[in-house]
Amino acid sequence: MPTLSIVLCTYNRARLLARALTALVAAATDDAELIVVDNNSTDETADIVRQFSGGPLTVHLVHEPKQGLSFARNTGICIAKGELIAFTDDDVVVDREWIASLQRAFERFPDAAWIGGKVLPIWPAPPPRWLTAARWAPLAIVDYGDRAFVIGPDRQLCIVGANLAVRRAALDAAGLFAASVQRVGAGAGTTEDHELQLRLMDVGFTGAYDPAVVVHAPVEARRMTKAFQRRWHFCHGRSFAAMRAHDFEESGRRVAGIPGHVVRSLATEPLSAALALACARSDEAFEHELRARFAAGFTAERVAPFRSVGSVRLQTDRAGHHEEIKSADRVRVSVVIPCYNQARFLGRAIESALAQTLPGVEVIVVDDGSTDDTATVTQRFDRVTYHRQNNCGVAAARNAGLGRARGDFVIFLDADDELLPDAAETGVGALLARPAAAFTAGVAIPVVADGTTLPFTRPVLHADDARRYDELLTTNFMWTPGCVMFRRGIVCSAGGFDESLSGSADYALYLSLARHWPVHWHGRPVVRYRQHSDAMSANATAMLSETLTVLRREWRHGAIGWRRWRAAAGVWRTWYGDQIADGVRQALRRGRWRSAAAGAAALARMHPAGAVAAVRRALARRLYAGVAMPALEIAAATERASASPGSRCEKGTSTAVQTNV
Repeated sequence: MPTLSIVLCTYNRARLLARALTALVAAATDDAELIVVDNNSTDETADIVRQFSGGPLTVHLVHEPKQGLSFARNTGICIAKGELIAFTDDDVVVDREWIASLQRAFERFPDAAWIGGKVLPIWPAPPPRWLTAARWAPLAIVDYGDRAFVIGPDRQLCIVGANLAVRRAALDAAGLFAASVQRVGAGAGTTEDHELQLRLMDVGFTGAYDPAVVVHAPVEARRMTKAFQRRWHFCHGRSFAAMRAHDFEESGRRVAGIPGHVVRSLATEPLSAALALACARSDEAFEHELRARFAAGFTAERVAPFRSVGSVRLQTDRAGHHEEIKSADRVRVSVVIPCYNQARFLGRAIESALAQTLPGVEVIVVDDGSTDDTATVTQRFDRVTYHRQNNCGVAAARNAGLGRARGDFVIFLDADDELLPDAAETGVGALLARPAAAFTAGVAIPVVADGTTLPFTRPVLHADDARRYDELLTTNFMWTPGCVMFRRGIVCSAGGFDESLSGSADYALYLSLARHWPVHWHGRPVVRYRQHSDAMSANATAMLSETLTVLRREWRHGAIGWRRWRAAAGVWRTWYGDQIADGVRQALRRGRWRSAAAGAAALARMHPAGAVAAVRRALARRLYAGVAMPALEIAAATERASASPGSRCEKGTSTAVQTNV
């Protein structure tokens, strides 16, 4: 088992990649592996990587179809086996002792969550006089000196991704690389490295700089121009605005959501540049110009949402007038509420999300093509992001909200459910205490349409956090997505919800994550789960069909064997099959013959044994009407009910069994 996994992401750089791989192989140690993530290359990347297989360094080649550096790195993290995960670039030449020096650095700084070192330039020609070390940031060149030191809140220096290593446990606690600030293709000025390190510090971690950890990066001639510096600073400003760094956002005054000091720079730096140029101080003028371009990029990113038609930030006061959006506070939890024609319940859902005891909660409402008053209801609330799209289904709506979420953690709250006030605080506390868990879950309290609580029994789980997958195959103890809090980065790296599914898309995601990550059950009530005829979960036929589809995929992809698939499918067929049979009986009593026929056909197709059992029970009721059910049959019925998926009872509680006496 390797202790160090190296993730190298590449896109159409086969010529440079060969040199980078040669240097990594020369630095190989017995306990290291290399994962090359091909991010949709169209050149000879795959052929180049295959040339290095079978050497002293174990090399894995994987493909990530989603374009973007964060997507590619997160794929590498999920595949990596080591407890230390290092990152470098496809044009970088690592020092011969790079791998060994990284391992020694983590031994030297045992409390450091991340470590990096020098990134020294390989110049194609002598750099121009104005390109001093103070202007190396756009070149991703780093040299903080020859002394090692700790990086933390008091010394917030950024380690660039060309020479960065992170402990897996830290990534488990803080999440993966953010896609919202990533580099795509030949983009410039992005902040995915900086954003991750700020998030690690927010969780409570520190890092370290070790000058013995050295790599060399070639500098393209086009990057040694003032034109590139101008472009980089503008793009960096845009990425910084998207990152919303807490310290940078602090300001006494704000204009349209822009910190006052940025507005001041936008106004004064061009004038300072002109004055310096008039006095023949060209270097000083260029410095003022770069600051102005950063402020311009920051402003352009912040005002973009106000011009957007597809996603509108709704911020109104009681009189209905628009106000600026104050978003300086760090967003810790994002609550995503997909809604399709549930305006009558939506207001309560939004109120419950805004009333959380934990500060730093954002609310995102995704209107999935509703034809009712969903937009009107949303506009009544401050601090809510509203996004409307064509009707694409609940999974697509959740993914749309996920793409707009900025929190470290995310809750997907159905529009007809309501969070309890401490739901976010409970979830964050549980995940911080379990840094390896992909998500945590609690109890959902079932209620009827008017909010009256229904009797229920709490789920009892028997497996530990690392073995939840086995338990999830036969019982879904998360009755609604609102009782679950995810790490946003991990859900993004998993691709979000499967949009080919509807009612079981959440179950498919639970299984997908539980295969690779621990799942924590804190067991505290966190959400009120409304049950009514319009709820998706009320359609037992559709739920059974999709649940079987999810399990079949687990089997076909090799996650489970045929015997486990058959056992799991049998449990779910019994659970939903009984509900379908009850629906058929009710339809027959009400004379709804077509509905009864459709239910009977579905039962016969997906659960033939259940169909036969239902007929036998119906005949028995007619033959033995008025006769008490034997004690053994009552005991058997009780056992079946208590073993139902998602309804396992706590020891000592009773399960009601309807008998015909």
